[in-house]
Amino acid sequence: GTSAILFAAISPQEARQLLQPLIRKYPDQPYFVNALTQALLEANDQTEALKTFSAGLQRYPENRAMC
Repeated sequence: GTSAILFAAISPQEARQLLQPLIRKYPDQPYFVNALTQALLEANDQTEALKTFSAGLQRYPENRAMC
C-alpha cells in the first residue's frame, strides 16, 4: 500500500523512527507493527524484527494483517 511505497523511499532507520511513535499513538493499528517489522528486516535486525512481529501476533491474534 501507500505506507510500503513511503517506507521504500526512506532508510530503514528513518522508517523505524517514524513508526515507533505511531505504534504508541495508535496501538490498535497492526499495520504500523507490520511496517516496523519490515523496516527492521531491511536494517538486517532480524532479532528485533522477530520480537516485534511476535509481540504483534500476541496483540492482534485475530488480525489478518499480522499473518
